[in-house]
Amino acid sequence: MSADRPMNEYEGALFEAFVALSQTLLEGSAVSESALLNRLSEAKKDAERMGRSRGAATLGLLIKFLVEPSRHVVASGAPTI
Repeated sequence: MSADRPMNEYEGALFEAFVALSQTLLEGSAVSESALLNRLSEAKKDAERMGRSRGAATLGLLIKFLVEPSRHVVASGAPTI
């Protein structure tokens, strides 16, 4: 899934902050990785069902970042989806 535009500077910063927070929670074992990924997957499916393609794409990108963080490079502070 892809969105029709890259995230703007503010969206990118918020996304990066959420990725950092999520990774910190997972590393500290405060949250089960599978529980977090399941909730994010459900939110993505809900967004798709409601026709919110950009929201679903953003959630999909977040899931990818959390599952394989070393495979995704963020250029110029704003990830593209």
